[in-house]
Amino acid sequence: VARVGADRAAGLVDAARALARTNKEAASVDVDEITAQVLRTVEEHHAVWGAHVIEAEARRHLAALIPDQSVAEPLVQKVTRAALGGSVTLTPPSPHGAFTPLTRSDGSSIYDHKGKTLFTSTRILDAEDQLLDAARTRTVSPVSRDTFERTAAQHSGPLDAGQRDLAREFATSDRELVVGIGPAGAGKTTALRLAATALEDGGRRMIGLAPSAPAASVIAEAVGIEATTIHGFLTAHAQAELPAKYEIRAGDVLVVDEAGMAGTQRLAALHTIAREYGAYVRLIGDDRQLSAVEAGGALRLIDREVGSVRLEHVHRFQDADEAEASLHLRDPLRPGDPFAWYQANDRVVGGDVDRMTDAVFAGWQTDTDAGLRSLMLAPTGATVTELNARAQAHRIAAGAVTGTRSVKLRDDLSAHVGDVIATRRNESLLRIQNGRDRVKNGDLWQVARIGADGSLDVVHRDHAAPVTLPAGYVREHVELGYARTISRSQGLTADTSHVLGDESMTRETAYTGLTRGKQSNRLYLDVADGAAVDDALEQIAARSDAMLSAHETIRAEQDRVDDLVTLIDQHADVADRAGEIRYGRIAEVALGTSLATTLQSQESWGAVAAALRHAEDYGFSPVDTLRVAYEQREIGTADDVPAVLSWRIERALEKIDAPRRSVMDLPDVDGVAAWIADARLQDNDLVPEDWREHLQERHHYIGVRLKERGATLAVERPAWTDALGAVPSHPTRMFPWHQLAAEVDVLRAKYRVDPAEPAAIPATLRGKEIADRLQQRVTAMYKASLLLSAEPIALDTRQRYAAHFTARVEAARATLGRPVAVPAMAAAQQGPAVVATATATVSTDLASAATPQASIAETVAASATSTETTPVATASRTTEQEGTTMSDPIDEALEHVGRHAGRVGQTITSEVTRQIQRVADERRREQQEIQRRAERERDQAVREALRQADRDRKKAEQAVAREQERADRLASRYGRPETEQQREDAAPVEGPTLEDDPTALTSDARDGLHAEAEVIDSHAQSEDAAFTGRELEEREMLRVAGIDPAEQPSGTVSGTSWSNQPAAPEILRADDGIER
Repeated sequence: VARVGADRAAGLVDAARALARTNKEAASVDVDEITAQVLRTVEEHHAVWGAHVIEAEARRHLAALIPDQSVAEPLVQKVTRAALGGSVTLTPPSPHGAFTPLTRSDGSSIYDHKGKTLFTSTRILDAEDQLLDAARTRTVSPVSRDTFERTAAQHSGPLDAGQRDLAREFATSDRELVVGIGPAGAGKTTALRLAATALEDGGRRMIGLAPSAPAASVIAEAVGIEATTIHGFLTAHAQAELPAKYEIRAGDVLVVDEAGMAGTQRLAALHTIAREYGAYVRLIGDDRQLSAVEAGGALRLIDREVGSVRLEHVHRFQDADEAEASLHLRDPLRPGDPFAWYQANDRVVGGDVDRMTDAVFAGWQTDTDAGLRSLMLAPTGATVTELNARAQAHRIAAGAVTGTRSVKLRDDLSAHVGDVIATRRNESLLRIQNGRDRVKNGDLWQVARIGADGSLDVVHRDHAAPVTLPAGYVREHVELGYARTISRSQGLTADTSHVLGDESMTRETAYTGLTRGKQSNRLYLDVADGAAVDDALEQIAARSDAMLSAHETIRAEQDRVDDLVTLIDQHADVADRAGEIRYGRIAEVALGTSLATTLQSQESWGAVAAALRHAEDYGFSPVDTLRVAYEQREIGTADDVPAVLSWRIERALEKIDAPRRSVMDLPDVDGVAAWIADARLQDNDLVPEDWREHLQERHHYIGVRLKERGATLAVERPAWTDALGAVPSHPTRMFPWHQLAAEVDVLRAKYRVDPAEPAAIPATLRGKEIADRLQQRVTAMYKASLLLSAEPIALDTRQRYAAHFTARVEAARATLGRPVAVPAMAAAQQGPAVVATATATVSTDLASAATPQASIAETVAASATSTETTPVATASRTTEQEGTTMSDPIDEALEHVGRHAGRVGQTITSEVTRQIQRVADERRREQQEIQRRAERERDQAVREALRQADRDRKKAEQAVAREQERADRLASRYGRPETEQQREDAAPVEGPTLEDDPTALTSDARDGLHAEAEVIDSHAQSEDAAFTGRELEEREMLRVAGIDPAEQPSGTVSGTSWSNQPAAPEILRADDGIER
C-alpha cells in the first residue's frame, strides 16, 4: 500500500479476485462435453456444415456459461477445433498437393476457398445410408395388386395416371420405403385417399405423419386417417409405456406428408420403429419447395439414388398455362426463362419497397372485397406486421371488425372482434372437435369475443370449431393473420396470392409463393432505383437454397474441386506468376542483376513484360529485344525507364509487317490444346525448376480430366454433341472426337452457355477466335463422321463403277484383237445399210450399258456377205500402264486396213465414225450430268473441308512424306478391281460368234471400233481419276478433323519453347513522344 497507494492496491486486489473467479469458471468447463453438445445441436439442423457454423454454436453455448467474452474466446476456439476434429470432412483435398510459393501461412493453398471446407457427422451418413438401404429392401406387399385394382375400379372422381400409379405403389409395393414426389397442386391428397382405401380393403391401415401439426391436421382431414407429428410419434415410442393412439401393427403403412421438410435423422428413427413392427414407410412431398429446418435432403437423395413415383400433372390452378408455368419455375433444369409466362401475363411488377407494399395490399383488398380468399406473403416479419396493420384498418373501415375492446398480441398489434388471427404454437391442452384436434401453430381463427381477462373466444376459419384462448397464450403466441411469411405458407391453398419479394429471394421461395393461389398468383419485386425487373428475376432463377444431403455434398464437392474451368483458370494463374519470374530473369540476363532489380521495383515494369510478350508473339527473342531497346540510346535520365523501354519495343513491333502468332496456332501438348493450357513455360530454362514441375503436374492433370470429360460426353451425348456427328467406333478415330468434344465443353462452360443450347458453338460466341476455330473443327468432324459412317456405300459404288468401266474397255480391246469377216465388195455395195444398222445398234447398246464394241463388230460382220478377206495385225492385251497408249496398235491396224479397203470402205468408215462419235458424246454428256448432280453436294463439302484445311491445319509437309504409304493403305482398305493379269486368266468377255478362219476387218468397222474404244477408255480413266481425287479429298477432310483412317496416333507433341527466335525487332533510334 505504501508503495502503490491505497486505491491502486484495492484495484489490484479486485483484478486478482476477478481473474481467479474467471479461471475457476474456465477450469470448471468440460470441453469434451461442450464439444459433444455442440455437434449434436449442429447435426440436428444441418446435414453439412462449415467451420463458422461450429464456431457460432460453440460461442452460443459458452456464452451461457462464461459471460466474460475475453475468458470464453480461447475456449470457443478450443471447442471449435475439437468439434471439427470429430466431424467427417466432405471436401476432398486439392489434386495438386502443396506448392510452397502458393501456400498460405496456415498451410492451405491460395486457391482453396478459406472457410469453404464442408463437414458432416457419422450419424448423418449412417441415417442416409439406412434410408437408402430401406428404399432398396424388399419384403412382402401390404396388399395385393388385385385388391388395389378392385378398389380403384370403384373409385369415383377424377384420377390421372400419375395419381393411380402413386396410390398403387404406396399400397402394393414390397419395398420397406417408397418415395412419392409431386409439384404443388398435383393431387397428392387424392392419390393418398385411394391408397388408404385399398389398404383398408386389404385389412391394413394408413397412419399419417407430418413435420408440423398443421400439416398433420391437413392430411388427417383430407385423407380421413389418424395423423400426428413425427416428433410426437417418436417421443411416444421412446416412452416406457406407449400410448394406445401411437400403436402400430404389422402391415401398417406410415405415410409422411411434406417429407421434404422432415429431418433425415428423424426419418431414419421412424424407419427403425417401422421395421421393428413389420410396418412400411412412405414419404411424399416436393423436393423443389422449401427445405427442412432440420438436417434434411433425404427426399431428393432417395429419388436420385433409388428412384421415386412422380406426379406430373398439376390440378390446382384454373389456368392450364399457369400450371405449366409453375412446373417450369419448379424445375431449374428446364431451358428458357422460368418467369416468361408470369411477365407476359402481367403477374410480375417491380418498384421500390413502399410502392410494392402498397401494391400487395391493394391486390389483397380488391380480391377480399370480391369475396375471394386471398393471401399476402412477405419475406420478413416486419413487413408481415405492416401488412397486417393495413388489412385490419381496412376491415375496420369496412365494418367487418367492430368493438372498442381489444387485446394486445405478440406482434404489438391489437385484436378486435371480427379480426383474423393466427396461433403460433402447438398447444395440446387446448382441444377442439371433441378432443380429436388441438390448437396448432399456423391455424387461422376469427375473433368472436374478447374476454375481460384478455382471453379470446375464437372460431376456426376452416371447420368453425370454437375454442377459448387464454390471455397468456394470446399475449405470447397469437398475431394477426391477414399476412404471413412465405416460409410459413407452404401447404396452404387460397384463391389468390400476392407475394412481396426482392432479388435476394431464392427460386424455391418464389415457387412456393407463386403456387398458393388457385385463380392467380402475383409477384411484387422490390428492386433498386434504375434496376431492371428482368435482372432481378434472372438472379432469383439462378439462386437456390435447396439443402443437399451429405452424400450429395460429397459428389458436389468432388465436382467442384475437379471442375475443368477452375483447374484451367488456376493453371493460367500459375503460368502468369511463373511468367513474371521468367521476365525478371530475362531482365537479369539482358541488363544485369542490379539494373533488372531496379526496373522490376517500378510500377511500370508490367508494361515492359507485356511488350516482351508481344515481341515473342512475333517470334523475337525477349532477351535480345530488351537489350537492344535499352542500348538504343541514353535512357538513364528518363523519369520512368520501364515506360520508355516498353514504348520503344511496342513502336518497333508496330512496323512489323507479319502476322502475330496466336495461341490457337500452337501445337497440342499431351492432348491439351494451347488455348486451354499453354505448356511453353514448363520447358523453359528461365523458369525455376520447381515452378516448371508444378506447371507440368497441373498440365498433366488437366489432360487427364479432358480425356475423362470427352469419354463422358461420348456416353451421355448431350444434344449439342450431335453437331460432331456419330462417335467413331475405332479407338484411333474415337480419341479425336473425345478431344474436340471436351474442348467445346470447356468453351461452353467458360462462357456459361445454357446446357440446353443445341448448337455446339452458339451464335453469341461467333467472332471470337477460339469459338470460330472450334466451329471449323466441329464442321470438319461432322463431315468426317459422315464419310466414315458412309463407308459401305462408298465401297460398293467404287467397285461397281470400276468393274463397269474396266469391262467396257476390256471388251473393246478384246474385240479389236479378234478376226472379223467383212468382205470388201459387199461392204462397198451395202454401205448405207451397214451405216444405218450399225448406228442404230450402237445407240441401243450404249443406252443399255452393255458391251457396244461387240455389238458393232457383230453388226458389221452380219452385214457383210463377200468372202474376200484382209489380214489384220492382232492387238495384244496391255497392262494398266500401257492402257493409256492403246491407240498405237489400233492405228497400225487401221493403216493396214486402209491400204486394202479402197475409197468406198474409207467413206463407210468415216460415216460410221461420225455416227458413233455423236452417240458417244451424247452418252458421255448424260453420264457427266448425272454424276455432277449426284456428287455436287458432296464435292461442295469436300471443297469446304479443303479450304478449312488450308486455313486451320498447316501440316502439308506430313502428307507429302506419307503419300505413297497412304496410297497403299487406301488400296488395301477399299479394294480394287481385278488386275489386268487376273482378268487375262479369267473367262473372255462375251462377244459375237466368229468364224473359225481369220478374216480381215474392213476399214469402216475398224474406224468405228477405234473411235468408241477411245471414248470408253477416256471415260474410264476420268472416272478412275475422279474416284482417286475424291478419295484423297476425303482423306484430307479426315486429317483436318484429326482422324487418320489407317494410321495409329503418332504420339504427343513435345513442349514448345521459345527457341530459334530472331534476335530482336528493329528498334528506332529516337524516343519521339517520350516524356522525360
